[in-house]
Amino acid sequence: MSLRTRVKSEFVYNIFSYWKNNAPGLPFKYLNASFMKVDIGNEASFENKFNTWAHTHRSKKDGSLSAHKELFTYVFSEQHGKWVWVSGQHSEAPTDVAVEEAAIKSVVEKETQAFLDRDAEAMADCHANVDYATLLVRHGGGVAFTKNTKKEGPQVIKTTIASLGKSDGSTFKNTDYVIHIKDKTAFVTFDQTMTALNGAKSFFHEVRYMEKINLKWLIVYVGAVVFDPGH
Repeated sequence: MSLRTRVKSEFVYNIFSYWKNNAPGLPFKYLNASFMKVDIGNEASFENKFNTWAHTHRSKKDGSLSAHKELFTYVFSEQHGKWVWVSGQHSEAPTDVAVEEAAIKSVVEKETQAFLDRDAEAMADCHANVDYATLLVRHGGGVAFTKNTKKEGPQVIKTTIASLGKSDGSTFKNTDYVIHIKDKTAFVTFDQTMTALNGAKSFFHEVRYMEKINLKWLIVYVGAVVFDPGH
């Protein structure tokens, strides 16, 4: 067994033993852990400074999933042929902004495409079914405003999509994204150009408020207002 493999084995054994012994007092249950990077010094004793690992846990209260990436500094010492954990320090790893922004854009654009395809299931999959979810859209036909106070989001989406009939073949393009991420929330603005099959275009300023729930970015608020790019 290589030194690196032995170190990982001892690390996982020590960490999971701690979680298991303290599980009754913790508000969550750890599900898995994975190493992103491990650097090892000399074979007598070593310190892996600011390496990264990730773990997932499930809340005992509501069953929700959370994932974390952490930086850690650990010191092990080899004693009688076995690697022993001496000390350790953890801190939350910085958010990988590029990865999170790409995931957010993917959900935003999947939701619009699902609307155009009249795919209610795919569209609902992009929305958080929470009682504070809200939609406010101002377009040529007036203003649409809905609240999900009864948490009937999927059914409302299904009914709405059914009322629209078949897809009209429109396409869209989003530009000028501005995304601000804080913890498990994101505020998103962008412009959207909608092009009908006959070439007619509509332009919208769009807003999304999103939350990361069960490891997935979901839309909580939809805001849109039509505008004339010539003015």
